[in-house]
Amino acid sequence: MTDDPREARGQAILDDLARRAGVPRVAFLHMSAQRVAQAGLLDDRKTIAATTFLIDLLTDSELEATLAHELKHFVDGGVEDRAHEFEADAYAVRITRHPEALISALNKISRFNSAKESLRADATDDYHPSLHRRIGAIHGLARELGLEPRGWSRMRHAVAHAVEG
Repeated sequence: MTDDPREARGQAILDDLARRAGVPRVAFLHMSAQRVAQAGLLDDRKTIAATTFLIDLLTDSELEATLAHELKHFVDGGVEDRAHEFEADAYAVRITRHPEALISALNKISRFNSAKESLRADATDDYHPSLHRRIGAIHGLARELGLEPRGWSRMRHAVAHAVEG
């Protein structure tokens, strides 16, 4: 057990996710990094890490969704390419049942890591699909699972109408 409240918060959320997913306990480590919001598997493939900035930036439900996404990479042995990113997002939605938390976390991470090409709305890289595509897929899965919060359909319709008009 750690005395650091950030690490304790992350480990508690990750322990709960691992229990729900039927996965053995995964170690959590927080890393100091100024103005960088990142989470991922460490090279040992047994530890999920998140930056202090990310932990401070996200609410508990957003951090849970982010760590659930990373847990999928853990379960898959650290494989990370575009198809696996969609699978990890879907895994996070299924295990947390809070698609809006994942979308909110992705938006916050994108906003605060604007220099990082992997999550910019208009960019892709070798590993990450565009933010718009990821959010679209999350919306589709939420609809399929009956997890759309009230107002999502109306909001999507209003945005689509504004773009068309």
